[in-house]
Amino acid sequence: MADPATLSAFVTWGITTYPADRTAVVFWDHGGGWTGFGNDESSGQLLNLTQIEQGLKQGLAGANNAKPLALVGFDACLMASYDVGQTVRDYAKVLVASEEVEPGHGWNYDSLTLLDSAPQAPARDLGEALMEGFFAQAIDQQTQADVTLSVADLTT
Repeated sequence: MADPATLSAFVTWGITTYPADRTAVVFWDHGGGWTGFGNDESSGQLLNLTQIEQGLKQGLAGANNAKPLALVGFDACLMASYDVGQTVRDYAKVLVASEEVEPGHGWNYDSLTLLDSAPQAPARDLGEALMEGFFAQAIDQQTQADVTLSVADLTT
């Protein structure tokens, strides 16, 4: 999976198979900040930031999608850095990511139900719902002292 062509194909497939007014991509695995994301267990490689940018750019182009994603999220450690924000800023409006190491439970995806009750909610609101759900889950799991998650506006 540490291949920008795989990311590109996934983004293109997702957007063309499930067209929507707004789209999001969430990366889930291990993060390393400026060194990259994911751990391909078959090769031991990470998807570096250049490859993430390449995969997003080519994936959006393959879907004939001229507009950026509403949200890019990293349910992964150490991905809320300046470097990551700079990498995805041309391809997404909002970045949701953790500055520190995430506990094993990761995000609470029940937070996506915000879109049931408010389908037109801005990406920032979805990011905040993901953040709040993550913190609530951390309290339940007693890991609240160990969590960080930010919602960054990439349009400014």
